[in-house]
Amino acid sequence: MDKLDDNTAIKVIKKLKNFLSYSNANYIFISDQNLYKKIYDANRQKEIEATLFSHYIFLSDSTYTELLEYLKQITDSSELATKDLLKYYNYILYKANLDFFELKKMLDGLHHFSEDGKEYIDCDEFQQTELSIDIDRKNTIVQILYQVLERYKFTQPMQQQKNQDNQETVFNFLNDNFNKDYSYDINTKNITFPNDKEKLPFADTNEKHIFALLESLTRFNLLERTTINSSTPNLYSYKWTGKTSTTDSILLTELLPEEQKFVDLYTQYIQLVGDIFDLTNNAENKITHEEIKPEEDCSSITAISSYNDYNTNRDTFIKLTKGKIPEKISIDVLNKAITLLTNNTQKIYDQKLKICSEIIFSRVLLEGKKKVILTQQNSGQYTLLSTITQLRSKILSISNFVIYKNDNSKQIVVTLDFDYNNLSDEVKKQIDEQKSTMYFINIVTDEKLDKPLKYNAVEKIKKDVEKSITKTVTENYFIYKFTNDFWSILPIIDQLNDKL
Repeated sequence: MDKLDDNTAIKVIKKLKNFLSYSNANYIFISDQNLYKKIYDANRQKEIEATLFSHYIFLSDSTYTELLEYLKQITDSSELATKDLLKYYNYILYKANLDFFELKKMLDGLHHFSEDGKEYIDCDEFQQTELSIDIDRKNTIVQILYQVLERYKFTQPMQQQKNQDNQETVFNFLNDNFNKDYSYDINTKNITFPNDKEKLPFADTNEKHIFALLESLTRFNLLERTTINSSTPNLYSYKWTGKTSTTDSILLTELLPEEQKFVDLYTQYIQLVGDIFDLTNNAENKITHEEIKPEEDCSSITAISSYNDYNTNRDTFIKLTKGKIPEKISIDVLNKAITLLTNNTQKIYDQKLKICSEIIFSRVLLEGKKKVILTQQNSGQYTLLSTITQLRSKILSISNFVIYKNDNSKQIVVTLDFDYNNLSDEVKKQIDEQKSTMYFINIVTDEKLDKPLKYNAVEKIKKDVEKSITKTVTENYFIYKFTNDFWSILPIIDQLNDKL
């Protein structure tokens, strides 16, 4: 029926309908896409023409996967390793424009027959006729290309022709311009070639394919992209680098090492800031954070403008994670972002004494938290209220925070890596005696400080010989072994609240 126009074909089938209906045979009509579309639309609109056929199927061109399997079935190679075979398969499919009939013509001169009559091609023979660098480059290109086409393909039956058109457009573009420099304008969807001033426009359906292909080729260093000028930020200039990917198997959805490192750091940074905000605002459970809102900045606690860091790098994160295929981000931009996020994450952890103190302050239950105050020890302001002179002088010499009731009846001292066991036994005993009014939380990052507070009680025994007996003080001294997850401090606060 592909030799007849649509209306004539319909008239012929209508006249033969009774004959065909009462026959015991199954009839298959082959038409062009126009008749197929006409019947497809008639079915959707419940028109009578749709009853002429029990089934209608669009036969699309062979896919990359199907052609690759075909090549594997007819290939014989004694010298090439499996990964090298895939390289040659990809190169052959590129040269054939992913078209089965072009592939058959291309392989005509390489056909052989085995003793049992099986047809095959000799890849070793093919290897001797081609330039290896050209094979490597086109192997990389075709791996990228077929994944781009696969991710942007249409799935509806009536859209299969669009998939073929897109494939043909992209292959023609690559074959015509494999060694040319050109620029691409996202807004006008035009390709411009500087040497001959030629413009190659693309329809809307092809724009995503072209841009995704160019960006992917850039990510794997086959193309180099630059912005032409600041006044037209969406006009990019592309130049073939002459390089090939060092990766044997390319997955477009898989981030490159620098890209993955940035994404991990950015995600962890957002979660870290979100945790601090939640903990200091009495959230009950840990949740996953995907953004930093201005009110969640926590800069008053961390001394870091985390919302600005989040906002500055958000576009890069979106380009790498939110599309079907990651976009190209320059290595300089990635390295700058990685350095910033690494340094600022460390700066936040460096503020762990203050952050933990704020968390404790917001969640501790000092008899209903009536007029609870948090202060930081610094020169000129002494906040620890204690009659223990040695303890006062030692605490005064280190950074600490004190949480206390307005009437000074209860105090919580928060310190960082302070070795309380270096205090004299007399002071430790005095600390133990104030267990109803004074509490200590020591944030520990040094393993040697991870031990309970102890002092030695001396007793007179046989023949007035002194023997040291170790006593453990646990009533008002808590050790928080610091981890990078601030939520791990909550069990310590629960223990403290049980005492209060």
